[in-house]
Amino acid sequence: MYAKGSQLVFMPATNDSLNTIFDYKNLFTQEECDKIIALGKSMTEKEGKLDPSVDETEVAPARSSKVAWFHLNEDNQWIFERVKALVELVNEHYKFEISGMFEAIQFSRYDEGDFYHWHQDLGPGTYSIRKISVVIHLSAPEDFTGGELQTMQSGQPASCQWERGSATIMPAYEAHRVTKLESGHRHSLVCWVSGPHFK
Repeated sequence: MYAKGSQLVFMPATNDSLNTIFDYKNLFTQEECDKIIALGKSMTEKEGKLDPSVDETEVAPARSSKVAWFHLNEDNQWIFERVKALVELVNEHYKFEISGMFEAIQFSRYDEGDFYHWHQDLGPGTYSIRKISVVIHLSAPEDFTGGELQTMQSGQPASCQWERGSATIMPAYEAHRVTKLESGHRHSLVCWVSGPHFK
């Protein structure tokens, strides 16, 4: 609180969790991870792009991976519901105003040599309402080398914990990357929870 003329101005409550990266273990079982991977492999895969509206043919690509999309239906509703419950739990710390999951869930496959350079999930257009990003680790750590999910912590890249069936949750404005996969195959889900624009 401080005085401004004849008025008292109160400082809003602070929040020390706005840059916290949360790791949540055992969101999905081993059997459920197998089921999700099978569902993902049954769909049509496309080259992953940083922004589908941008032509990357004239510049070095920002990412290299294959993606497919889970659109909400009876077969995958349980995945959406599990993520929704997790985000509601974590958002008790972020305290963002969120409305729901309006985008399909991305199924990602990284093969040898694939990568995703530093980026944020928040951006122009429909990306501007993203509040929370969730990465679900479907592969076991021994299934691949390299391919680390990293965030920037105190100016240095920091690797996120990777356990099969676990999830990494972060604000959509956090910079993150996937380092080049050296061997094996890496499968994951990426989900976004949206809400009104940040103010």
